[in-house]
Amino acid sequence: MKTTLKWIFGFITMITIGATLAEGGREITADALGYEASFVPKRMGLVFSSPEMQSAFRELKLEYPQHFRETEEWDTLLMIDQRDHAIIEGVGLLVTLLVSYLSLYFFRRRMLLMNQLGSREIIFALLGLFIVRDAAYNVLFGITGFFPCDVSKIWAFLEIPYIIMYPLYILIGCIQLLMITYYLPQNERFHFWLGGLVGGIVGAILWAGWLGYYLTDWF
Repeated sequence: MKTTLKWIFGFITMITIGATLAEGGREITADALGYEASFVPKRMGLVFSSPEMQSAFRELKLEYPQHFRETEEWDTLLMIDQRDHAIIEGVGLLVTLLVSYLSLYFFRRRMLLMNQLGSREIIFALLGLFIVRDAAYNVLFGITGFFPCDVSKIWAFLEIPYIIMYPLYILIGCIQLLMITYYLPQNERFHFWLGGLVGGIVGAILWAGWLGYYLTDWF
């Protein structure tokens, strides 16, 4: 029971830190591009909007109330908005990938050298799971079609069919999870998976309902 609680607490902490780092990178990038951020619990993260862009869209609708979507100005504004959001989400994805794979590298290295699970190894193992969070979001987006998946904006801007990226993300998340499980001691694996299931759900609920709002407000 004690071992399971250790992993539950670890997963809750990992989700909080991972989400904060990713959202922080996104908000810094958005601010540089002239976008304002607001935390939306239902999206479990930040939503970005540009006052200048919104003003331009409104003026266009007033000038062409019936056919504003058919104008070149609309296409240009839409392209700029999609490009900026793709850049914002790209930075968040880059932070997630760097933390995940660097942590996996150090976790694997320490387990091969030390052959024991200490505090540092647990931290690296949990940090290595950042990408699994994104993979889970992609799975839910693919199943429901409306669950928030900010990374999908990158593929939309690049005109890459989501049907290609969807299985790729599942594969990446599964490989990362299995790699970390493989290097864990056998007596830790069940507790790791059980703690991940419980801690992952609780962490996501806490982030969406309370922690996310206050932590992203610090940026």
